[in-house]
Amino acid sequence: MALHLPLISVLRQIYPRPESEISNELWVSNSNEILDVFQNHNLKLVLQGHLHWVEDIYLHESDTRFITGGAIAGRPSWKGFRHGPPGFLVINIKDQDISWEFIDYGWKDYIMNYNDTVLN
Repeated sequence: MALHLPLISVLRQIYPRPESEISNELWVSNSNEILDVFQNHNLKLVLQGHLHWVEDIYLHESDTRFITGGAIAGRPSWKGFRHGPPGFLVINIKDQDISWEFIDYGWKDYIMNYNDTVLN
């Protein structure tokens, strides 16, 4: 399965915020209902995005892996690398093995120099 907003993430555990500041725009708000639909199916992989960082979460209970891609946003107006550099994932699937590799655009220096020039 592939979707833009993640079904499962550790974002709130790593960057906790008060409930009043939590937005449902970061992940699918009814993810439990969606995962229940797949409960009796052989869902092995969920590819998800939106959070601009890489996650690889394996749920042993369901034997499902949730891989969140990194930040493909590389335009000069994108400020910051808090969650990692701009790039993309290459997903490799062979038989039952799933692996991934993050490909860094190499734009970090360009963006930082651009922002320093524009903002100063």
